[in-house]
Amino acid sequence: MSVFAGRFAGRTAIVTGGASGLGLAVAERIEAEGGAVSLWDMSDALDAVCERLGAHGVRVDVSDEDAVDAAATASEAALGRVDILVGSAGITGPTVPVHDFGFEGWRRTLAINLDGVFLCNRAVVPLMLAGGYGRIVNVSSVAGKEGNPNASAYSASKAGVIGFTKSLGKELAGKGVIANALTPRNVRESDPRAASARADRVHARQDPHGTPWRRGRERGDGLLHGERGMQLHHRLDVRHVGRAHDLLGRRRCRCPSSMRTSTSGTSRASATRG
Repeated sequence: MSVFAGRFAGRTAIVTGGASGLGLAVAERIEAEGGAVSLWDMSDALDAVCERLGAHGVRVDVSDEDAVDAAATASEAALGRVDILVGSAGITGPTVPVHDFGFEGWRRTLAINLDGVFLCNRAVVPLMLAGGYGRIVNVSSVAGKEGNPNASAYSASKAGVIGFTKSLGKELAGKGVIANALTPRNVRESDPRAASARADRVHARQDPHGTPWRRGRERGDGLLHGERGMQLHHRLDVRHVGRAHDLLGRRRCRCPSSMRTSTSGTSRASATRG
């Protein structure tokens, strides 16, 4: 993969679900570009991944309130501070029609995919506010926009992530902490480096204004909209205060003008993708 040397130099990140798949690909990229990472995961592979990357690791169930709070404290102690949160932990849940869907499966899917995002964000945001800087990327899914058949709990949970992140982004407007949601399609967990290569190709196709979502539907599998989103996220500085984006969305949301800050520090009102 092409490495943008020093892009994350001096930055620290928590990546949930960081032992595999999209979370691992993002963690590898942050580490390769100079950042320090704390991986949160329940996987048996966590220790080996942390050893390979030289990363800090916490074995944590993101649906457990006390465990998440303890993990945030441990990560801050290990990293010194927390600049970035990538919330990619999640499960597919049962894949059955609604009339066959067990309530326990429904509750477990929402507990990890939606409650987990809430708990992780709630635990980390105060650390970012204390430092006056933060970047949050909550990984949703195109299923949260379109709804996948036989995946009602997953679709509902990912729709919740989008709504939650938009709300959070507006709450944090003007405070130095930016929250965004991404909506990837399929991610090949077995080959994160191929995903990084796709991200490089998308980066090369950006329009002159550096808008990575322009060609978001060119490839049917959408292999790594998530890591492409990390490039988008890296560009979201003060010009994008208070906005929450879903990468493939065509709908627009408008934040109150009092929540927007231009690069010169004056309020402005403009529609954004969301």
